[in-house]
Amino acid sequence: ALAWPGAGGEFAVRFTPGKYPATLNGVQMTLNSTSSGTKTWGVDVYEDNGGGEPGAQICSLNTSTTIGTSGTFLVTVDLSTCDSGSAYTVNSGDFYIAFRQVDANDPRMILETNAPVANRSFNFNGATWSLQTDRDYHIAALIDEPATNQDRVNNVVGIDLAAPATGTYTLTVSGYNV
Repeated sequence: ALAWPGAGGEFAVRFTPGKYPATLNGVQMTLNSTSSGTKTWGVDVYEDNGGGEPGAQICSLNTSTTIGTSGTFLVTVDLSTCDSGSAYTVNSGDFYIAFRQVDANDPRMILETNAPVANRSFNFNGATWSLQTDRDYHIAALIDEPATNQDRVNNVVGIDLAAPATGTYTLTVSGYNV
């Protein structure tokens, strides 16, 4: 788990909706705390700057939760009124959701360092954003997408064989409405 030693540092994740327009309704984050009590942090939403980093801020809010014991906890934050009183609609491109440190060192953002790393996590040190190529932050966008037959996204699918035998395998891939 990571935390900033003071207020203002951020951990963000870049999101690309599978379909447009997409409506951002909320966010889930996995956080960690070393003590019980009320924990306060910020959630910020950014547009893409056109260069692959967070750009214009769409929404900024502080939120808190009370936890009974130290440890890891999942939080869900409602963002349905984030964009001037209504939900933020993404019509094209990417957007970013960030955890912002309000109280020094607590709570902390949970991260994953096992490969493969998605290369979608960013740090903000109060002055500049930097891509983190060795970790993924536990931030999930809760979005609504239109119902269509085309997903317009090149998907990567992994296939795991529990106990593969030596030999040759044949894999058949097909597409629908592409």
